[in-house]
Amino acid sequence: MGLIIATIALGLLGDTLPYRAGETAARSNFIYALHKTVGIVVLAVALAFATWLFLSPRP
Repeated sequence: MGLIIATIALGLLGDTLPYRAGETAARSNFIYALHKTVGIVVLAVALAFATWLFLSPRP
């Protein structure tokens, strides 16, 4: 749950950053890349959990 909230927060933070050149652009690109990376991690964890639920024996 924490990773999902972090991804949303990074997306909202990246949306508020101005579009400029230089250091601000580097910070914006870093936040966007981090947002994408955390999103992919959340997707991988969700897929692994769904696979585990599908393959585990029923009680």
